[in-house]
Amino acid sequence: MVNTSSDKDADEKTDREDTVKRRAHTYFEWIHLIAAIWIPIAIAIYAIVEHNSSMSIAASNRLNDIEIANISRMTEIEIAQRNL
Repeated sequence: MVNTSSDKDADEKTDREDTVKRRAHTYFEWIHLIAAIWIPIAIAIYAIVEHNSSMSIAASNRLNDIEIANISRMTEIEIAQRNL
């Protein structure tokens, strides 16, 4: 069987289409891979920031509670001394 010019052109066109399809598929795979990696990283970063914020708020609340307890204790001591 003799390859004609049109057969070669058709083969080249098919090869180019296959290459484009493979390249497009590869781009999709890269995008999928990047998304699969960055989404968990973004969630982890958010969780760390949120945790640090919560810990800061909790520490501030503890200091406020200690201050309130000290004021309350001093008030009770003053009341007790007046009643003696």
